[in-house]
This record gives sequence, C-alpha cells and structure tokens, in this order.
Amino acid sequence: MDDITSQLTLDPNIQKVYFKQFQEPIFFATKIGTVVGIWTSDPLDGGTDLLMWKKATFSAFKPENSDVYIFISNTDTPTESYTWTGPFRNSETSLLTLSKRYFRVRAVLIQKGELKYQYNYQQMPVGPYIDSMSISCVTSGSAAKFFTKTMELDFNAKYILLTSETDIPERSIIRYGVTNLDTVNLDYYQFFNVNDITKLNRLSVTGKKLKVYIEMSGNSGEPIIVHEFAVMFSGDDQIPTNQL
Repeated sequence: MDDITSQLTLDPNIQKVYFKQFQEPIFFATKIGTVVGIWTSDPLDGGTDLLMWKKATFSAFKPENSDVYIFISNTDTPTESYTWTGPFRNSETSLLTLSKRYFRVRAVLIQKGELKYQYNYQQMPVGPYIDSMSISCVTSGSAAKFFTKTMELDFNAKYILLTSETDIPERSIIRYGVTNLDTVNLDYYQFFNVNDITKLNRLSVTGKKLKVYIEMSGNSGEPIIVHEFAVMFSGDDQIPTNQL
C-alpha cells in the first residue's frame, strides 16, 4: 500500500492558511458578531490505481471563541458538480468509505466576537488558522494479486456470494472481483463485497465462465492471510462446478 501525503496550500510559498487582524483593532458602532474565513482546495488526484482514501489529518490553532470546521468532497472527475460532507472537528478523520478518484477539502475558520490579544511572533492579535493538513490514500501499486482458475459454467451467472476466513491487519484491505470471461484484464471484472449477495450486472451478457480475483494491500508490516474462501453463484441453468 502506498501512503501518499499531500500538503494543502494555496501556493508552494504559503506555509499556513489563516486570517488575522492587522495593526490596530477596527471599531464599529455595532459590536462584531462572527467573522468567517473559508478556504477550498483544488481537486486532489488519487491516480488511476487508487483503491480508497484513508484519512485526513490537520493541526489548527484555535484561540478563545473560535473554531475550525473541515468539509470533504469525493468525485469521479475533477469538473463534475460536488457536495460537501461534514463538518469534521476532530484532528483526524477516517476516509475509508471514499474511493472516487478526486478529493477536495474545505476549511471554515470562525471567530466569534473581536479577536483576543493572543499575540503571534509579529506581535499582532490572531484568529484561528490551520497550521498543516495532510490526506493519505491506498493504491494498488504494491498489492498482492491472485486469480483463480477459470470455471466453465455453461450458463450466465446472475448472482454471486463469496465468504472467506481471513486475517487482515490494521491499515490493510482485501478487494474481491469476478468476471465471466477467461481474462486477467481487470477492466472486465466487477468488484463486490465479501459476505454479500451481489447481482452481476456489469459483466458480459454472453460470458458463461467464472473467474475470481483477490487483491491484498497493506503497509502495516504484518501479512494479510486468506485461510480459505468459498464461492456460490446462481443463474438460469446451474450445474455442479468444483474448480479453483
């Protein structure tokens, strides 16, 4: 598993994303309610071998009466419309349910009332700011891959159920796929969840074979072990099959 960390900045020369009040405080006839600063990243490209996004971490400075909220978005293309999920306030957020190629982050920095005199090195009162942020993901570049033998069915499989006994260390994943052709080209495979009955609606309508693909990825230093697995499938004219 490759661990890719991207530093989120507006420009390579910018080290922090924040807003602050310069020079003397500004006084109004009415008291300041809430000041909000919003920053949105460009889309981050996970690459063609992306399996899933793993986690987002950030470090933020939050003075009195302030807060930082993180929102995320995940899309298949960099230009399609997107919606935000959040807010997330913890310094670390799991992203393991996200697997689309492009990822965006939005930071909302909130200061309630006027800034308190908590000085930085420039001797100026500051509001909340994000000191650093990183996004990591899992790719298939270093994955271990296994294909079963091609099973002759003489019918077109409509549903599949795969059960397995495995040892999966933390920060590791196993991905399962199936095809009804005699091929190792993953473009012809449909991926599915283990222990779930899956309808095979993305395969060739004429294929009358069955071949299972197992992909194991991890960087924990511990091995991923598949002790055994069983495959059950159904179609129009089932016949007994016992080949792996």
